[in-house]
Amino acid sequence: MNNYHAESTARFRVVYIVDGGVKQDFKHVAGLGTLPDSNPLVFQSVIYAGISTEQRLFELTAPNHDPRYAKPDGTLGGAAKFRQFIAAQVIPATDVNYRTNGQRVIIGESLAGLFIIETWLRTPDLFTDYIAISPSLWYDDRHLAKRAHTLLKQHTDTPRRLYLTMTSEDGTMHRGLDEVLEAIKQQNFKHLAVKYVDRSKAEHHWTDYHEAALDALRWTPPVPEPSWINEPDPWYLVEGANPPDWNTSTAPLPAPKSE
Repeated sequence: MNNYHAESTARFRVVYIVDGGVKQDFKHVAGLGTLPDSNPLVFQSVIYAGISTEQRLFELTAPNHDPRYAKPDGTLGGAAKFRQFIAAQVIPATDVNYRTNGQRVIIGESLAGLFIIETWLRTPDLFTDYIAISPSLWYDDRHLAKRAHTLLKQHTDTPRRLYLTMTSEDGTMHRGLDEVLEAIKQQNFKHLAVKYVDRSKAEHHWTDYHEAALDALRWTPPVPEPSWINEPDPWYLVEGANPPDWNTSTAPLPAPKSE
């Protein structure tokens, strides 16, 4: 992000990428960060912080309740510990070393999306914006989705943004998301902004991340409209119009000759 060095006193939001190792999703998501350098109307400049996962299934899942999902010890159930690591070490280190503005965005896909929804439900104040792409809500027979209504009752109605999307996944994957959306609807929060994008007809689980990330980052928050957006169209966009200084007495140009 060239703007970070060019604007020496400016402060920026931070996008925390779960599964954000160099060989994971960091490069393709952070690559979007170069867009504001050439076109600041795309989305606001951000700082990207990649949070890599080493034991992904362990770090991104809560302990299972359904015995069908049981695995050897140390394989599942480390989400709370991983979340505490982010809260106690990653976020403070980022705030100390970079010019952050207090807006914290977390983004992830699949199991990382599951982790993000759980983080929002259990610790809603940890981030200001949550982006969950094709979240794996099938896990543990949709235990998290089934508890969403109960967990949301503990939330205060503070400003937050939640971006959700699902592709061609069906069955327990989509049903879990439907349950979360229904729980949100029942709470009727006034200050929670939710954007759900149905990509079931257009994308698959393995094709959606990059497009969804761009859409989400443009929404959290959107770039203010330029000052000239409501000005009249320039003359050349209006059918049959002339430049403002056009001399109407000037003879028109001759028509081109046919070959």
